[in-house]
Amino acid sequence: MNKEAFFLDEDKQDLVVHSLEIIGEATTHISEKFKKEHDEIPWQEIRDFRNVMTHQYFRIDPEEVWTVANTDVEDLYAFLLLILNKNKK
Repeated sequence: MNKEAFFLDEDKQDLVVHSLEIIGEATTHISEKFKKEHDEIPWQEIRDFRNVMTHQYFRIDPEEVWTVANTDVEDLYAFLLLILNKNKK
């Protein structure tokens, strides 16, 4: 889906926001040890963004949601795959 279509589709926006909320909530279940070992990941920013989407939804910026979903999540996913593959060896 392109950016313009995303901005016109409130259902898609809601789905993406909900998915980002889940990712943010998941960070609260990661051990502090793991977070310290991988402090290049902005754990607190992820959680803070989740808190805005969950509790201050009137502040949600569709442009920021688009950027996070299409850049930050992909980067996080790639980094976590590297960690998982490293731990398999």
